[in-house]
Amino acid sequence: MFLNREMLVVPFNRSMIMATNCNVFVKNLEHGMTNKALFEMFKPYGEIFSVRLAQDYKGISKGYGYIQYFNPEDATKAIEAMNGKEVDGKELIVDIYKVSRHDRDPLRFTNVFVKNLPSDVQSKEALDNLFAAFGERTSVGIFSQEYQ
Repeated sequence: MFLNREMLVVPFNRSMIMATNCNVFVKNLEHGMTNKALFEMFKPYGEIFSVRLAQDYKGISKGYGYIQYFNPEDATKAIEAMNGKEVDGKELIVDIYKVSRHDRDPLRFTNVFVKNLPSDVQSKEALDNLFAAFGERTSVGIFSQEYQ
C-alpha cells in the first residue's frame, strides 16, 4: 500500500528490457483489442514477462503491441505460430522487435507513471513534493480525467 492505495509492484530487471531477442512486435490488431486479450492470445507460447498494447489517449488500441517473453525460444514459437494468422478478419504481422538507435539509450527508461493520486495532489509542485524523497526529477506532469 502506498498512500492507502493498492499497488502492483514487480521486480525490475533492466537486462530484460534490453534483451531484444525476447521482444515480439505484433501489428494489424483490431482496435477493440485489450492488453488482457493480447496477453491471452500469446500466452500459449511461453511465459510472458510483459505485454503492452499501444493505445491512444482514450485507451483505444492503435493496432499494434509488444509482448516480452522470458526466453527467446518462446518468442520464436510465438512468431512462428502467429505471424500471418488471421484474427478478427486481419492478418497479423508478428516479428522480433527491432530496437531503434533511440531505444538503446538506457537513460530513456526512467519514466514513472502513477494513477490514483491522492485528491490533494492537484499541481505539478504537489506531485514533485510527493516524490522528492525518491531522488531528482527532471520533469513532472499531471493529466486529468478529461484526457482519459
